Amino acid sequence: MSFNCIAIEDERIIQMLIKRIISRKMGDKLNLLGIAGSGGEARDLLDQHRDELDLIFLDVVLPDTTGFDLLEELDIPDHVQVILMTGDDKIQERASQYNFADIIIKPFDLERIQEALQKVEET
Repeated sequence: MSFNCIAIEDERIIQMLIKRIISRKMGDKLNLLGIAGSGGEARDLLDQHRDELDLIFLDVVLPDTTGFDLLEELDIPDHVQVILMTGDDKIQERASQYNFADIIIKPFDLERIQEALQKVEET
């Protein structure tokens, strides 16, 4: 099974890591439709790919909003799963208010993305 995904992440190095992992190692499971570096870009990207989207990699801290605020503001289709990405390992309490497929603590590697994707596939 292949998932169409977007990444909402403002850090360039993490953007590049996501692109590299998906293109080199997970191209058979993930199709990266685009990367947004801000809340405004995320809104546009979601509008553009709403009908084909399966999965969102979502950063908590963005330059103009938070990932949590985006989730509350945007009308994300029910079938779309979200993997939260954060550098704050103490975010669990707030994150527990949402139905995330998984939470990835930065920095992460290929194995951690594979674990998160396994959870997505199981739901």
